[in-house]
Amino acid sequence: MKNNRGFAHVLLILAAIAAIVVLVVVVTMQNGAVYPSPAPSAAEDSLLSPSPISDSTDVGTLEAELEATVTGDFEADIDSMETEASSL
Repeated sequence: MKNNRGFAHVLLILAAIAAIVVLVVVVTMQNGAVYPSPAPSAAEDSLLSPSPISDSTDVGTLEAELEATVTGDFEADIDSMETEASSL
């Protein structure tokens, strides 16, 4: 006959560990600690809430709005990305 005296104890310990892991996962999911959402930065905030579009048909107003549009410099962005990538 085989010796199975310690087998039940091992299963009991494994079940207790599994229950603790499940409990920790459930508690952290309820608190939102698993994947916290980062707060938007000022740059992201301006992207999320664009300025309102005017319904003006006046040529002067339209030209002023076009001139005020910030387009950015894509070459500076590319240089910045290359610098960051070279540090990897």
